[in-house]
Amino acid sequence: MPRIFTLCLFVVLVMAAPLFAAAVGGGPQRVVDRERRFLLQTIDDLATSRKLAEEDLGDLVRQKDAINILEPDRGEALRDLLDWTTRYLDFITGEEALIQEDYARVSARGAKKELQVGYFMELAATTESMAQELRDRVAGFEAVRKQLALNVERQRVLQAEIFDLRSRLGWLRSRDNDPGRPREERRNEARLERKIGSLQSELATLPNVDPEVLQYYTVLVEQGRWQGEWLALKVEEYRALRALAESVPYGEPRDLEELGQAYRRLSRTYQGEISRLNRRIDELDRKREAVNPSGTPGELDRARNLIDLYERLHQRYDRRVRELKGLVGACDAELSELHSLQR
Repeated sequence: MPRIFTLCLFVVLVMAAPLFAAAVGGGPQRVVDRERRFLLQTIDDLATSRKLAEEDLGDLVRQKDAINILEPDRGEALRDLLDWTTRYLDFITGEEALIQEDYARVSARGAKKELQVGYFMELAATTESMAQELRDRVAGFEAVRKQLALNVERQRVLQAEIFDLRSRLGWLRSRDNDPGRPREERRNEARLERKIGSLQSELATLPNVDPEVLQYYTVLVEQGRWQGEWLALKVEEYRALRALAESVPYGEPRDLEELGQAYRRLSRTYQGEISRLNRRIDELDRKREAVNPSGTPGELDRARNLIDLYERLHQRYDRRVRELKGLVGACDAELSELHSLQR
């Protein structure tokens, strides 16, 4: 998932730069250069995030292309996730374009810098809205998966019971020519025939579910669930960044103690995210080890999809943990600078 809005921290740092530059003897050019560096780093980060989203989309397209056209239920569910991922990619691409425009504006001669605190509110609101939509879709996938699982299990139970009854019925019929056969056996034979007929009627009413479809929905649910958890982490970041931005209004006197508290809150948010991501990495490893790549060709495909998903997420989360440690370090540097200004 994207790491696109590390830009928020960068922009906040930029907005605090004029005060710091003045306090330590810096000049306007130093502030502009710093802002350019921050924006360039942000653009690089957005480009990377866009590529990750494109990778997710490509993986879904690959899964869609592998589905038999005679399996409309599978295709419809996958198209739902494809639609969401496409719109999310559009959202990321749009943010990248906006920051590129900001960089061009900052690089222009005589450019005026503006603080838009509401930008952080929009980031959190949009991301939370998309996360809720994704949760709703995943809940729908899970409901379908559970119903299919119930049907498959009921089919299995009925088939096993019918097989057992037929075996018993076959034994009784083998004794039809035995003159000493008890009358009770004939009554049991009739009861078994009625029971088998009843079970066969119930079995005929159940939808014909291919067990491989369960694996398919399992992959969709896992993809959506992990995506949703990532977005939840991002919403927390955006809210902490908004609190920080509100403490650094551009062009107004700054309360350094309040600003320091905002940086500390942001640092705690990042540290909490590091802990949660490390737990998720452990969970991914356990899930990866539990996947059994065996069975029918369809089951093998689904197992490979799960393994690929878990490995891809592990790599992304590991990278994000390293990035967050760097952001915690950036917060510590700003706190150190604030401390020096308060002396």
